[in-house]
Formats: sequence, C-alpha cells, structure tokens
Amino acid sequence: MSSNNGSCCGLICLIRIAFVIMFLILIVMVLLTGVYYGVDLVVQGACRKVHDDQPFLINFAIDELIELNVMPDYSSEINRTVTDVISDCRNHIHFSKKIFENYWSTLNGDVKNMMNTLSENIYNQFIKSIGQINIPADINLIVQLVNQANRSDISVRAEEINKNLMTMNNLFQNISNSNSTLSPNFVQSTISEFENYVKEVLESTLDGCPLPLALIYKTDTLVCHTLGGSLNDKNVLLKICEKILPRIHHQLKELIVEQNSMEHILFTVDYPQLCSLSLVNFQEEILFQYLTDDSILHHILTEQIIDLNIDVSYQPESEEYETLSNIFVLILSMCPRLINLNFCQLFPDRKTPICIYKFPSTSCISSTLTKLKVNVVKFDDCLYLVRHLKYLSTLIIDVKEISLCLSDRNNKEKLPELKCFSLTSMEFASHYNDQIIPLLRRMINLKELTLFLAVLKRYSTYIDGIQLHDQILTYMPQLDKFTFSINTLVVNGRIKIDLPSNEDVQHSFIGKGYEQVGSYVHIRLEDNIGMSHVYSLPYQFQYFLHLNNSFQGHMFDTVRRLTMSDGRPFEYNLFILIPQCFPLLKELYVINYQPQKNKQHSSILIIFSHLILLNLVETHADYAEQLLFDKNTHLPCLLDLCIEYKSLAMITNNFTNNPIRRNCAKIKKLDVDTLLRPKNFHEYIPLL
Repeated sequence: MSSNNGSCCGLICLIRIAFVIMFLILIVMVLLTGVYYGVDLVVQGACRKVHDDQPFLINFAIDELIELNVMPDYSSEINRTVTDVISDCRNHIHFSKKIFENYWSTLNGDVKNMMNTLSENIYNQFIKSIGQINIPADINLIVQLVNQANRSDISVRAEEINKNLMTMNNLFQNISNSNSTLSPNFVQSTISEFENYVKEVLESTLDGCPLPLALIYKTDTLVCHTLGGSLNDKNVLLKICEKILPRIHHQLKELIVEQNSMEHILFTVDYPQLCSLSLVNFQEEILFQYLTDDSILHHILTEQIIDLNIDVSYQPESEEYETLSNIFVLILSMCPRLINLNFCQLFPDRKTPICIYKFPSTSCISSTLTKLKVNVVKFDDCLYLVRHLKYLSTLIIDVKEISLCLSDRNNKEKLPELKCFSLTSMEFASHYNDQIIPLLRRMINLKELTLFLAVLKRYSTYIDGIQLHDQILTYMPQLDKFTFSINTLVVNGRIKIDLPSNEDVQHSFIGKGYEQVGSYVHIRLEDNIGMSHVYSLPYQFQYFLHLNNSFQGHMFDTVRRLTMSDGRPFEYNLFILIPQCFPLLKELYVINYQPQKNKQHSSILIIFSHLILLNLVETHADYAEQLLFDKNTHLPCLLDLCIEYKSLAMITNNFTNNPIRRNCAKIKKLDVDTLLRPKNFHEYIPLL
C-alpha cells in the first residue's frame, strides 16, 4: 500500500515537473518570437518597400558583414540563414514562422514519445530534445546579426533573453534529477490542450501580426530610409555593380532604376531575362535623351520589355507638357512588345499629366498594349486614347480638367475590348451629362468600373443611385464591380428646386444592385446651393474631398489626403472626429473663412499620428489655433505647413510667445505669403 502511495506521489510530482518544463519551453518560444519577429520586420520590411523581389541588396549587406571578419565562426551559418530569408522573402513567407514551425515539430514529436514512456528515462529524452532544438545557438546567431544591423532596441531584448536562458538551463539541470513517471491517460488529454494553446499563441503572434501598425510603419520607414540613402553613395553602388550584379544578372526579370544609377546598373552587365523595368525619379529632359539615344536602354525597351513603369520629378505648378507627352508617344512607338504601361502613376503625389489630343492619329498606336495607367490634362486626351489604343482592356486614367471637349464629342463607337475602367478627376466637372456619361455608355463589355469625381450641376439635383443606374449601369450588362466616390455641387441660383435629403439619397440606392453605400448632403438655403457626397463602402480611395459639417462619420483607413470646406464654421467636435475616422491621414487641407463660434475646447487632446502636411492658407486664424496649439492638437510627424503669415503672427502674438513649439519642432518646409521673418523666428520653427 505504501509503495502505491509512493508511486502516486512520484507520479504527481513528475506531472508537475513535466508541465513546468513544457510551459517554460512555451515561454522561451514566445520570447524568441519577439526577437525573430523584430528581425523579420527589419529584413522583410526592407524587402517589401526597397528592393521589390531584388534580393541582391540582402546579399550585398551580408557580404559586407562577412568581409568585416567579425564573426568568422558564423560565416557559413550567416550565409545559410540569409539564403533562407531571401527565399522566404520571394515567396512572401515570414522566416520566423518557419523557424518556429520547425521547433514545434521537434518538440511535438518528443512530447509524443514522453506520452508513451512510463519511466525515469523521460527526462533524458526531454534533455535530448532540448539539445536538438539548440535554442541558445540560434539566439546567439540572431544577436550577432542584430548587433551588426545596429538595432539597439532588438539587441537589448536579445540580451535579456540570453539571461533568461541561463536561468532556465539551471532549472533544466535540477529537473533532470527527478526519477518519477507520468500517467499516460492524464498526459494524453493535457498535452492535447497544451498543443492547441501553443498553436494559438504562434498563429496569433506570427500570422495575426499583433504589432501596432504605427510600429510596423515606423520600422519600415526607418529601414527604407537607411537603405535608400545608402544606395546614393557611389561606393556602395559600385560594389553592387562589381560584386552582386555579375552573379545574378542572368536571372533578373524585374529591375527598378533611378536616374543617378542608370548608367551603372544598365551598362554594367546584360539582362537576358529582363522583361519588367521601372524608371524612377527621372528628369523629363534626361529621360527623353536616354530614349532618343542609341543606348542599351533603347535596345532593352525595343527587344525585351513587356511591363514598363515611368516616374518623373513632379512640378505641380508647371503647365509645360510637351516633353513628357513626347516621351509617352515615343515609348509606344519603340516598345513593340509592351503589354502593361504605368506612366507617372507609381506614386499618388507625383501624377504628372500629359497632353496629346492634338497629336496626329498615327502617333499613338500599339497593337500589344492592354493595360495603361496615365494622367492627362483634358478629357479630350482621354477620348484620344480610347479612340487610338483599340486593344486596351484596362484603362486607369486621371484627368486634370473635364471641360468642354474640342474634338470627338459625338463619337458613339463602342469599346468592346475595354473590361476595366477607372476615371479620377479632382476638379469640379461641369460637363458630366454630355461628356462623361456618353463615354461610359460605349463600354458595353465593362466588368469593373471605378469613378472618383467632383461634378458641378446647375439647375438640377444630386447624382444618386437612380441616376447612376439608369444613365450608366444599365448600359453595362457584364459589370461585376462598381466602386465610386462622387461629390455633386448643385448651384440653382434663383430657381427653386427641392433637393433631396440624405435619407432620400440613401433610399435611391435600394433595390438597384448596389452594395453598401455611404452618403451625406449639405444645403445652404441662403445661397440655394447644395452639396452631396455618395461613395461605395468600404471606402477604397486615398483621397476624400469636400468634407463639411454634415459628415456622418465612418471608418476611412485608406484615406491619406483630406480636404475640408464649408461656409459654416468647423467646431471642435468635428476636428476630434477626423483622426478617428481617418486614422492614417497624411495631408489635411482646411478651407473655411468663418470664425469658430465655440472656442471652449475640451481637455481631450486631438492627435493626428501620421499627418505630415497641413494646409491652412484659406482659413480663419481660429483654425491655426485649433490645429497648431500644443494644448489643443498633437502633430508628431508634421513636416510641411502652409499658412498665411498674418495667421501665424496672430496665434503667436507677433512671435512673442510660443504655443506651437511642439507641433512645429519637425517642420522642414513652410509656405507663407511673405519672406519677412523676425529675428527669433527659428525659436518657433527651428529646422527651417
């Protein structure tokens, strides 16, 4: 009897010890996840934004690391690890996830052996499994890599984990002295729960990516800024050309080239597999010269490229379109294999337009081009493109101005090849009915339609669900997807027209095949002016135009630029709503000359976490106080401020006090209407 009691006590003791061991291992794995995921952010963040499946950057970095000869014992391990990282990066796999899956596979196999072993040898098996996992060795390697990456925050975390590992190793030694046995039935059920728990932890940590978006954004930005800056160094560029490109040039299918590195990259080696090319950050004249010269670029474009992306330096005030328009036409003529062309739509803030509607009809011809992204000056340019590029199946076009067309107004020829069409125009279009609608009705086989428009209508009413259905959608029987954001400004003058309420606008979309739709209307009875905004949900655009006091709220996490305009004052309650509805907003334009009526601000601080540009040129000084005073608003990322000098002088009491010190600490660009600056101006905006 006593022997049975002794064995039961031993069994209970062993159960406790065994599960302490397993949970300690879980702790180690979770701690390791932090380090691995930190490195994952560094490596994969750079992979996503900088080299876009061009792993030679990582190769180059690791070559430099090995050349320093600071880790001779780890050279082979570094090469193996980095090779795995590059492979996973190509396949969009978090390398940390794969490592922990391997760890779990090893641990799980040994746990099953423990379940079937009712003897004191179970601890020997456990220690053996720990040896196979070899966590300290992997941690040591990661710490060395992180130290070389000069990431002090991750290095400190790694040192803490090493200390924890030393403590846990002492515990393992004490546990290994036990000689008890386990009950297989009890272990079977408990281990299953433990396994499910571990999998949930790993899935939530790796697949769910619980890290705050702000942290991921900051990490990616820092990594890209560092790597992007280093590429401008001629020595680094030469090393890439001498050491990396000769090893991988025959495998490269896609290449991104800046103007400053053009000759080094393209002229160093040949690229027999290259079919996709991006020319980024070029001056128009220099790019035109490259295209007209008998150079290697000319040969590549003529013989190989099927996918081409063009980006030129953007000058928003310029109205000279000739050079860029000639570049566009030249590319079409010299790229007989071209299928996909993105012409100056790589970046949303660099949409340089072209003007080609006066070119001869023979200038714009391609029998291969099926997808085009382009920005144009006039709606005439859009009509010119659809008339001459007859094989386009996708056209994504941004029109600067939709005014009265000078040509091709009565063309009713159908466009059967076009399957996807996106039209964006920021300025109010006064010829919606006689220009936009007739063009859309010609797209009889369209499957995807995207409209981002601001429309001016006189003596009429709002664009609503019924109008969109009856005037456009019924002419597109194959349409599968309709995404839209349409602002309508109705000016009826002295003619009395009853404008619908927001409930009426919402009701107009019912039963017409629409998905969820958001809307709000705003009426100024004194001027007989009405404004409406209708948009498909979830909202898909990076811009949100003409927000006013009738805004209903919602989540708009895709929006990066917001304009607010109204003839009635904006109060605190609206401003506190903006960062909640637009959490990733980067640019804010406020247009309102009416002073605030309620200036008793709440103690709740308004925070725009990502705002980098604030434009207050067309506003009353109250809004400068509302958005720049440290006590009212926090702008931790503000870099660019546009404001009238008198407003800036007013809120600082002629620059005798500084209520804007914190919000203006990082400003690098200030647009004001005067060059006069007081002597102590730098105390207010120190980085100018």
